Amino acid sequence: MKQRCVGGLVAACLLSLAFGQVAMAQVAMPDARQMSGVPLPATELPDGTVTVRVVRERMGNNVPDQDVRLTTPDGTVTAVTDAQGRAEFTSVTVGSQVTAETVIDGETLRSQPFTVPAKGGVRVALVGGAARVAAAEAQANEAAAQGPARTGAVVFGPDTRIVLEFQDDEPTFFYIFSIVNNARTPVNPVKPLVLTLPGDAEAAALVSGPPGIARVADGALTLSGPFPPGQTAFQIAFRLPLASTLHIAQRWPAPVEGVLVATEKAGALTLSSPQLSGVREGDSNGQVFIVGTGGRLAEDQVLDITFANVPAPPAWPFWTAVGVMGAGLLWVGWALLGPAADRSRDARALLAERERLLGAIAALDAEARAKGDDPKRDAKRERLMAAVEQVYAQLDDAAGGAGTAA
Repeated sequence: MKQRCVGGLVAACLLSLAFGQVAMAQVAMPDARQMSGVPLPATELPDGTVTVRVVRERMGNNVPDQDVRLTTPDGTVTAVTDAQGRAEFTSVTVGSQVTAETVIDGETLRSQPFTVPAKGGVRVALVGGAARVAAAEAQANEAAAQGPARTGAVVFGPDTRIVLEFQDDEPTFFYIFSIVNNARTPVNPVKPLVLTLPGDAEAAALVSGPPGIARVADGALTLSGPFPPGQTAFQIAFRLPLASTLHIAQRWPAPVEGVLVATEKAGALTLSSPQLSGVREGDSNGQVFIVGTGGRLAEDQVLDITFANVPAPPAWPFWTAVGVMGAGLLWVGWALLGPAADRSRDARALLAERERLLGAIAALDAEARAKGDDPKRDAKRERLMAAVEQVYAQLDDAAGGAGTAA
């Protein structure tokens, strides 16, 4: 489904795409419970061969001398696992649907039914006690997460984004990132993380994020913790005075696992930074985007970003160019994820985007109560509401989807 992104929502759209990238960047080897019973094609095996590996609780904890049954249309055959925990069945009828099964510690383990391919074979792992171990770990993690905070280290996650928009002809920057705590317990950094914004930054504000942890004041974002296990998302915004060249030298108070800088291009606008390994442009339906990606930044390293040839206000086609940006942002997704990547929406990313959009709407409502009516503000609120409705629609579409890592 194409996402419709209109003026003022480039940051939200990029955030959603960014979450997709992060989700894939963090894909690791599936845990034992995910692997158990999932048939995997094995072209290196002889035709009609099925191997079943039996392990206890985790991969590598092999179970030798274990009876394994393979149920086929012709009946049931049995094999015994070797020292590596593998039982091998040969000359299984090609095209037949079979199921592997064994019993460990009173627990019956059964594979998904699968068809024996015409070429090569199939490998299956059966893991005993994986659900019990996972439940115990989840319980331990939950207990640890409720415990007292400890002093430790956190990082800015690989979803760190700096997005430039031109709102009402004013350069508006969004910093969108997560603080990642890889510990099982809440963590307090040795000292608060202070992200000092550019000296000429104006109207700096916390758009989203726990207010008890984050505070924007005196030209700086202070993140004091404690940070819960996992990722805690934040978004801040500020404006810079319009100039032909916009420069940011942003120092990061903790390591940054990955960074992306993006803007919609206008006129001869260019983006450059020595810390970005690649900068791309793409044109779709008349909308041009510039995206730069960079790798890890060390603690206290400065990210230098220069936007040159910034158009003067009369040349900036704000109200005529905002239009529908969905197709262009799909190109941005290609630039981030590669043409062969899976672009399916992750429900958590959609939920995060929904919360951010609702937070932006709440901020506009608060501003309206304080300052009175403003047609431009009302128009922006309508666009935000339209985006929220689309997120809800995408959540409905994704509700029935499921995938299993293998």
